[in-house]
Amino acid sequence: MPLLPYAASAPDHVRFAVSTAVTLATLFAVGASRAAITTIRWWSGGIEMLCLGFAVAVAAYGSGAIAALALG
Repeated sequence: MPLLPYAASAPDHVRFAVSTAVTLATLFAVGASRAAITTIRWWSGGIEMLCLGFAVAVAAYGSGAIAALALG
């Protein structure tokens, strides 16, 4: 999902913003869809998945930045 906006011809800052929005919406939708098979509320599942996805993205970016500093 995050790569779909880069298939369109638009300025880079627009593509990045759209990619971020699409990714966050997808994370929320996947989390909210868990409500169909569990007893959690849809908004609670959506927020949980959104927060976990954000935390993982920050960790991945941080570890990549640390590795780049160590190697470069």
